[in-house]
Amino acid sequence: MRMPNQGLVRTVATRQPHSPVVGSKKEKDMHWDKEQIRTFAFLHSAADWALEQAESATKKVFPSMHAILASVHCLEAFTNHLGPRYFGDKWDTREANLAKPNEKLRALFAHFQVNVADVQTYYDSY
Repeated sequence: MRMPNQGLVRTVATRQPHSPVVGSKKEKDMHWDKEQIRTFAFLHSAADWALEQAESATKKVFPSMHAILASVHCLEAFTNHLGPRYFGDKWDTREANLAKPNEKLRALFAHFQVNVADVQTYYDSY
């Protein structure tokens, strides 16, 4: 099965949260002709799909790499989805100094008063 490259285009489709990517067994839930896609949701589904492929494949390295890359891009797309909602027009300006994904994540953590050390502690104890 091949993954479509249409997922990175924002106006391709609309999806219900956690609905599958093209080619999966749950594809019938998708409505490709109606509205806009949430890029982070599509990338989340792509990572989930890649993990399913890795579990069933004999060579797991490529689907696993795909899952990691889709997850990283999903996180960046999610920060780009949230950023303008809370920072307005300042989010995409050069003066905001938010060129790198980790800078965007730090800005959102600061805005929501999230302590990164606490997050790391919870993650390590999981």
